[in-house]
Amino acid sequence: MTSALSKCKKYEIQLARESGVYWLGEVITGNLILNTSSEISCRGVRLQCSGKSYIHWHTGSGDDRNDYYGSKTYFSLRQTAWGNFYSTMLKDGCGENCVYGETAGDGDLNIPMNTMSSPLGSFKIVVRVMDYDWGKKDDLLGEILLEPLSMLLQAPGSAVSFPLTRKGKKEKGEVTLSAYIEDNTMSVQNAVQEQGGAPATTSGMQTLKLKCHQATGLRKADWFGKNDVYVQAYIVGNDVQPGQALPEPIKNMKLPAGNIIVPFQFQIPWDSDNPSSLESSMGDSCYIRYSLYSNIDVSWKLDPSVRKMITILNPTLPPPDLLCPAIRPIQPDTTMYACCCCCARGKTNMNAMVDRQSASAGDNLFVMCEVKNATEQSLPFTIKLVRHEHGETRVTRMEKWHSKEYELYSADIAPGCVHKLSEGQPFPLKLPSCPPTFSPKKVDGYKGYHPVTWVYDLRFNVQFPGAFGSSMTWHVPITISPAPAPMLQNLGLLGQVPQPTNPVTINLSDPAPFNAPSNMQLPPTSYYTMIPPTNYGFESQPPEKDQTQFMDPQEDMNNFGGPMAPYAPKYPEYTVGAQQAPFYSLPVMPVMEMEGLKSSTAQVHPMNNTTMQMEMGQGMQRG
Repeated sequence: MTSALSKCKKYEIQLARESGVYWLGEVITGNLILNTSSEISCRGVRLQCSGKSYIHWHTGSGDDRNDYYGSKTYFSLRQTAWGNFYSTMLKDGCGENCVYGETAGDGDLNIPMNTMSSPLGSFKIVVRVMDYDWGKKDDLLGEILLEPLSMLLQAPGSAVSFPLTRKGKKEKGEVTLSAYIEDNTMSVQNAVQEQGGAPATTSGMQTLKLKCHQATGLRKADWFGKNDVYVQAYIVGNDVQPGQALPEPIKNMKLPAGNIIVPFQFQIPWDSDNPSSLESSMGDSCYIRYSLYSNIDVSWKLDPSVRKMITILNPTLPPPDLLCPAIRPIQPDTTMYACCCCCARGKTNMNAMVDRQSASAGDNLFVMCEVKNATEQSLPFTIKLVRHEHGETRVTRMEKWHSKEYELYSADIAPGCVHKLSEGQPFPLKLPSCPPTFSPKKVDGYKGYHPVTWVYDLRFNVQFPGAFGSSMTWHVPITISPAPAPMLQNLGLLGQVPQPTNPVTINLSDPAPFNAPSNMQLPPTSYYTMIPPTNYGFESQPPEKDQTQFMDPQEDMNNFGGPMAPYAPKYPEYTVGAQQAPFYSLPVMPVMEMEGLKSSTAQVHPMNNTTMQMEMGQGMQRG
């Protein structure tokens, strides 16, 4: 017997956006491409868009090993790409009143319409409200016959309520629906051209976008517990008449041989609690992954499948007050030790300031810094962007911390010297490609639980050489925002930026977990039309750990084309709108005691290039 997977010559999810990078709230569009050598007996072809966060780590080994897990599904949107019936998402425990809309797309029913063979107004559609029962046949709560369909389409998108029936008789409850028609002609034609013009079968040139808003006043179908409700819809023949028991859907079907093209679209939920994509080396496995997944529903869990990974970015805006400069307060000299308190090797000190505490990936932070080395040895000096990742299990609330470092600047400060990053002018530090800050407010319950969150800080560090040498460190909490501040301000998205009278004083010398600002908020829904991620370059970070890309071993066991390659998200690196000069003029650097010391100035940035020199020059002219 030939398996369904062996009959698939091509199985692919094609996106309309080549980069595969989307903001929260955007609409994902594309085509499902399937080419089969012969007919496949199945229950349908399913399509799903989902986002999941997962963490796993362990302590000990052997009999003393303890494993810790945390996971959360942020959304799971499903639709039938090809089949005889179409279903909404299941609403667990909703009882007598089932209301959709809590999650984007949870009440959507996308039904392809072959209007080439029959006019749109002649279609008859059965809508059934069902109670899901594990291990036995689902209960029918009520049904309606949409006849004719054009009645619902007289006011496209307007909600209309219909009383329910069962076996041709009146039943408790009603269902509220709306609908409109979406044309797929251009999408299908473009996909055919990309396939070399080969003839293709499609589920329909038009799609009926049927939406269930609610099903209320339902009868109780279970002796114990509450109804677990979903709604299904399917096309029936013209011989079906109202006032009689409506036919059940035909679940088994034959997927035709040849080239099949099915257009699709998904609305990504607009929720600030949904994080950006992330691949981390914390623990044994740690990620936040978003993907499109399709499977041919056959028996015995042998579904041929394909998965397309995408990158989702959280566009949460930083509060305007983070654009104020931050300064390290004047402090007495720090004694540097080679190993312990009895091995003093001299003193050091540091004056430093940063032009703001919020920037985007690829943006420039401007700093002014002087480091005094009054020891007899050369001292390494570094400036790093550090991502602090926090992992947590759901039930036991066990915690784990992990840090990821990006080096932005380094220098060796000679003995008896004061090292200056720049002589009287701010020095640009270009930030690497990295995910926006994600550290939502702590709230009780499942909504407030996140397996992994992260924040950033800018770390200035002077280290005495040796395994036990002492160090002097300054930490500045940094919020990585979704776009450069000047761009956000020009578009009116940043709000009123305060004019600072004095810079913010930050005195953090010890590493510590930081919390993101509490007043971060989502921008208006027009944000992703004003700043579409397609306008900017992307940098794909290599995977931090050789871990499997599979999100579900059972779902992906028959992945078309074999095991998938390791996945790495793509983050925007803004080449347009990046900060060219400090947002505010920085105050005068405090005078450092330099008796008996020489001065050295950094001339070349480790990441410097022609663009960076130009940016620095513009900053000097505008500063």
